[in-house]
Amino acid sequence: MPESLTAKWSTIAVYSQNENRFNPAPGAKITPAQAAARQNVQQRTVTVSGKKLLQVRAK
Repeated sequence: MPESLTAKWSTIAVYSQNENRFNPAPGAKITPAQAAARQNVQQRTVTVSGKKLLQVRAK
């Protein structure tokens, strides 16, 4: 069972242009697939220093 998420945004994946998908970030509390399946989780993508990140937080 994954750890519970907080209201603070946390990075769970980094986008890979070579693979054309998000790869799990080290230390992520939840996978992108688990986040997509949960109704109580908000997702967003942000770009930091040219890297596209997938972030989540609890609603």
